[in-house]
This record gives sequence, C-alpha cells and structure tokens, in this order.
Amino acid sequence: MSFARHNHIILLAAGRGERFGGNLPKQFIEVHGRPLLYFSLETFLEHESIASVCVVLPEQFIDFPLPNHPKLLSPVIGGHLRHLSTRNGLKALRCKPNDGVLIHDAARPLVPASLIGEVCLALNNCDAVTPALPIEDALLERDHLHIVDRARYGIVQTPQGFRHSVLEEAFTRSETIELPSNRIPSCEFELVRALLPSANASSILGHHKNFKITHRHDLENLPHLLRKKPTMARNFDGFVRIATAL
Repeated sequence: MSFARHNHIILLAAGRGERFGGNLPKQFIEVHGRPLLYFSLETFLEHESIASVCVVLPEQFIDFPLPNHPKLLSPVIGGHLRHLSTRNGLKALRCKPNDGVLIHDAARPLVPASLIGEVCLALNNCDAVTPALPIEDALLERDHLHIVDRARYGIVQTPQGFRHSVLEEAFTRSETIELPSNRIPSCEFELVRALLPSANASSILGHHKNFKITHRHDLENLPHLLRKKPTMARNFDGFVRIATAL
C-alpha cells in the first residue's frame, strides 16, 4: 500500500524496566543472538510506509550499536518519564504538519507489519489512533467489587499514530500546565485525548502477538513465537476488522 504523506516512527527504548528486574534493561537483552529492540526496529525500517525512524535510548546506552540504514536517524536521549522521551524523539523528527507520527514500545518485539500499515491508513481519516485488543476475561472494579461490562473496554497496544500537528499541539499544551503526579499519561493517546478532546480519535483492532515484555516470564514464549507461522487476528464487535497477519 502507498501513502500520500510521510509517516515516521519514534521507537521508545529508554525505559528502565524496573518490573522486569536485573541490571540490563529488557530492550537490550539478547534473544536469538539479537537485542530485543532490534526486532521491532527492523520491522519499521523495512516497512514501505515508514519514511524515518528515531530510537530513544537511555543516556548510558546512547552509543548502543544500531543498524546502518538510511531511514534511521541519530538516536536521542530519553527523559525520566515516557512522555518526556516521546517529546525528545518528536523534536528529532523532520516532519510536516500533516505527516503521521507513530510511537511504539521497543518492548513489543513482534509488531506485525500489517498492523503498522493499518495505523498509517487510519491516519488518513483521523488525528489519533491506537490499536486495542478486546478483554476476554471478566473485569473487576476493585473499589466496589463490581464486575463491569468488558465489552466497553480494550487493552491498549502500540504503535499509536498521530497527525504531527496534533501531537505537537498536545505536547505544547502539556508544557504550560502542571500534570498531577497521579495523572501522568500512560501513553500518548491518553495525552492527546486529555488535552485535545476535540481531536478526531479512533481505535483499530490490535494483534495478539503484539504483546509487551514486562516481566521475565514474558520472554519464555518469545523464541517459540519467532519460529511459528503467523495467524489471522479474530474479529470482535466494536473494533474495526483488519487483517493483522505478519
């Protein structure tokens, strides 16, 4: 597929991985002889709809070796919070206002190329888009111990996509207000929805293989999944039907 505008990726690899544990941040742990962040990075670099990629790294890993590729920009140093890392990456991109900016967690190594394309395609008709998976288990509201309607909720994934001008405006607004400590945005989609509620936002169906490596046991199935053939994602009511085979 082809796109009239350019799309750019910010690959967030600056996290400390405190829940994962150990001395080495999870994005640098080797799987099949390759650092974890290489898997999604190479998928983005090889994708026809992506014009450039900016990797955000911890300051102590800023010289970490990355592939030599014409789409790959010089890495930038991340901030102490996620949205600050994204802001640093956004400043490094060479974007026009109508360009698309995708943001992805390096801890999601198996992002399907088709999902990247669907996010880019969705940006033709909206300002902000996030992949999400339906919740299949019962969902408990812990304060009052009520089971809530799980059909109303979804599990957020990345890459999230934004029109550059919209994301830039959201970050500009965030710099003029003091975010309360208990309301630090968990992702850029939340930031845009909170600060630009009139922006045209949408969700698309995520992919079950696009899971996030959070704890050490999440690595157990990764080598097996890297050898398996991809499968088609299921369709769920309330989400856009898309083909998400790798």
